[in-house]
Amino acid sequence: MQELETMEEGDRDEQEDEYKTPPFGLINYEPIPEVVRARREEEVRKMQAVLMDTFEAFGVAVKPAGIEHSSDVTRYKFVLPVGKSMLSVIRLKNEIMAATQNFRVNVIAPIPGTTSFGVELENSEPEDVNFRELILSSDFTNPLLRLPVAFGRDIAGKPFVIDVTEMGHLLIGSAIGMGKSVCINNILLSFLYKFSPAQLKFVLLDLKSVEMDVYKASPHLGMPIAKDPLSAVRCLKLVVREVKHRYDMFRCEGVTHVEAYNRSVYESHLTAGKFGRVASCSSEDGGPLREKPHHLPYIIVVINELAEIMMQAKDEVESLFDDIAADAPAAGIYLIATTQLPRRRVVTESVRHAFPSRIALRVTEKRESRILLDADGAENLMEHGDALYRGVEMNCGMTRFHAAMVSFDEIANVVRFCSCQRTQNFVNHACDPAIWHRERSSSKGAEAGLDGALYDRCVRLVIEERKASTSLLQRRFSLGYGCAAKMIDMMEERGVISPPMGAARIREVFIR
Repeated sequence: MQELETMEEGDRDEQEDEYKTPPFGLINYEPIPEVVRARREEEVRKMQAVLMDTFEAFGVAVKPAGIEHSSDVTRYKFVLPVGKSMLSVIRLKNEIMAATQNFRVNVIAPIPGTTSFGVELENSEPEDVNFRELILSSDFTNPLLRLPVAFGRDIAGKPFVIDVTEMGHLLIGSAIGMGKSVCINNILLSFLYKFSPAQLKFVLLDLKSVEMDVYKASPHLGMPIAKDPLSAVRCLKLVVREVKHRYDMFRCEGVTHVEAYNRSVYESHLTAGKFGRVASCSSEDGGPLREKPHHLPYIIVVINELAEIMMQAKDEVESLFDDIAADAPAAGIYLIATTQLPRRRVVTESVRHAFPSRIALRVTEKRESRILLDADGAENLMEHGDALYRGVEMNCGMTRFHAAMVSFDEIANVVRFCSCQRTQNFVNHACDPAIWHRERSSSKGAEAGLDGALYDRCVRLVIEERKASTSLLQRRFSLGYGCAAKMIDMMEERGVISPPMGAARIREVFIR
């Protein structure tokens, strides 16, 4: 069996010397004028005085303990006098909203790890978080971080950078249009700016069909982008096989994780004068191991819209997640999934177990926040990139940050720069584009069976409700928009419903 990361043996050293990461100038940067910065600082000082007057008016004489200013939110910190309860300030949330004329108010009492409390207010003039500043920061370039991701800036305005090797598998959830794609772009761009195609590979499962097309020419791709549930399940099976095969290789080398294995390969190169040598043991299934590769790259698997595959093949996907969850990180393989339906039918207990780290952007209900974070709070976030992170490494703490926005043109320029240096190399026979499309075509019968069962349920619902819309199917069956639209199109083609009529786009149901 050949692996996702296999490269051509011949001129790897020469290629590595030639490869250059993208220049920072491909990401635009516009510094904030000093006049604007001074005006914002003055507004912050005035707002702090308003808050202190409000607390004093209601008998709570607080003392200022500092101000933390981020792109969209400012946190005003105060200390209560001895004998006063934190509840005394929590109860004043409505009064704070009235005094500050700010309807986005969040009272944190106490701030975890301190004796102070905080009042978070939305800034009157939001600032953009610049991605270029983040990847130039010492937080991102820190050599101790193995897989750094520059997400944005935290509530104190500091770069929010996470090492994926510490974070583990990540689930990102929110309502529609709140910034999941922004987070995914930050992750992928961080890796494009940090690693060559030989050091890291992407496996992209884009079940929303179009959001990841900008990366389709990237030489970091380990296989073609999967755009339907059956192809996505097939990719996950390949990932499981790769995890098992890497463990066979670790066992032969006497190591337990990918970093130790790559270090052993490097030492072998120094002593033997070459990378490749034939392994002296067999895999667990009794088959011979192939020739030892140069280097095992990290593999990042991104699932864009978890709900699509959960609705089509829930049991199989949960089983694959169970196989990947515990063993994949040591093998250098990490899962990142997004969903715009953070509900129990999608984010099951198996999914929660497989993805110990979570990012929640704004959601519509408290229960969705609890499903993602095991706590309230995500329902009070602002729109477009405001997020809460709860990581497995944080001992149940949470960090609020605002994601950096990168334009489509900037992403395309970075991918184009990478692709000009390397061509895509789907060496694995299972990832070869011709075989990929041939196998996908041969699986249409199985796909029809999956769609048929779901289609029958959708038809029954439409007949019972006497109305048809994509939103109805999305709500009842937790479908993504693409799947729901496909069901509506099939019903129209088969004469179950009429085409949309009038300005309201109402459809008539013909069958009773």
